[in-house]
Amino acid sequence: MPASACLVPLLLLLLWADPSAASSAAADPPEPAPVRQLEFEPGVMVWLRAQARHNPHYRAGEPAAIDALSRLRLQATLRWRPVSLFAQVQDHRAWGSRGETQEGAVGFHQGWAQVSGRGAGETSGSIRVGRQEIAWGRHRLLGTWPWAPQARSFDAISLSGQVRWVGLELIYAMMERPRTFGVPDESTMPPGELDVHTPGAHLAGARLFATPHPAFGIELMALLDRAGRSPVALDRDRVIGDFGGRLWGEPIRGLSYDVEAHGQVGRLGALEHRAWAGAATLRGQAPLRPVAPGLQLGYAIASGHACTGDPGVACAPSTSGDFFNFYPTNHPHYGILDQLGWSNMRDAEVGVFVTDGDAFSLSTTYHFFQLHEPRGAWRDSGGNLVGSGWDAGDPDASLGHEVDVLLTAQLLKPLWLQPGYGLFVPTGAGARLAGPAVQQFVFLWVVLELSYPR
Repeated sequence: MPASACLVPLLLLLLWADPSAASSAAADPPEPAPVRQLEFEPGVMVWLRAQARHNPHYRAGEPAAIDALSRLRLQATLRWRPVSLFAQVQDHRAWGSRGETQEGAVGFHQGWAQVSGRGAGETSGSIRVGRQEIAWGRHRLLGTWPWAPQARSFDAISLSGQVRWVGLELIYAMMERPRTFGVPDESTMPPGELDVHTPGAHLAGARLFATPHPAFGIELMALLDRAGRSPVALDRDRVIGDFGGRLWGEPIRGLSYDVEAHGQVGRLGALEHRAWAGAATLRGQAPLRPVAPGLQLGYAIASGHACTGDPGVACAPSTSGDFFNFYPTNHPHYGILDQLGWSNMRDAEVGVFVTDGDAFSLSTTYHFFQLHEPRGAWRDSGGNLVGSGWDAGDPDASLGHEVDVLLTAQLLKPLWLQPGYGLFVPTGAGARLAGPAVQQFVFLWVVLELSYPR
């Protein structure tokens, strides 16, 4: 018999005779993995969208608007104990617009420093300073605007704290700095320049939220917007405060709700500002596999005021009642053609969808749009005036019907694409202000995001 074969039973016998030898060998703990004090995480995003819009400005014989848009982001996160540093450089542009005004920009989309920590129990908090994205709730008033190539970020300070399921967030953002600028003064001969001082534009807010149960969450919000004159808006003088609340939850698996309401007070120029808005969404999904069908119902409404200017052009109000939409992400809420923002509007929504939950979703959504104040302004999702002040003697205050079809597919984990098609048919007030011709919109959106470690 080989010598090695004799050693095996001998070793087993020794371990049986002295079991402490085996137990001590098994009890030796492995060496702990080293704790990383410094973490580095790079990342990249490639964002591309090709789109075409038929009848973009409601002008007869107008050619379609065709665009290719892009966004490239390079980012890095550095963490050392409670300190985090984040930098995100972005290039965004419309292809073929070289040499045109606002063709694109390269710069820091985000760049902030954060200190965070944990206290006794389930207490945590952080303070973040620098250029940063801010989003509250469903982005109806404060959002990151990912649909636009430039997206949105704020030069801000944000503080947050949470104890179990109750949290508080405070923000302050400087939108435009205080300064003095010159404007032409034609009252002198020869014409000179007049110095104008502006306090700039500022945003402050507080958000208190609680999520005690999946069936019930609550969010209380307060925002204050102050904006003075600027070189491109010499008449701007705005102080608006917003107080709102949101309830959401999933009381039954597959059935969720979201309700949000706001009231506003303040001043717009010399006019006293009073406005309000509300929105609700109910979504149900059947518990089926591999794909589940569902139904979504929604309604949004926002106050408006009557215009006193020329119909279809100006809107010089005698009161300020248009709900101020702050800095939202409107695109997912009021139709993909972006014909309405959350101001002087009513939007009834019905949608059907089928999804596997993660990698695939197909939806068809119908919107019926109306002006809340028939003699008021029709503004798109970016706040641009489409038309205003049509004859209120006609009882039809409808703006039109929109049908959207969206497919979202995640081909690989870091890569997803979304083709979409939308059709808007003006009716009533919409046909009077913009004309009866339909508007169509088609796009293909592709996003690739990579980060390490993933």
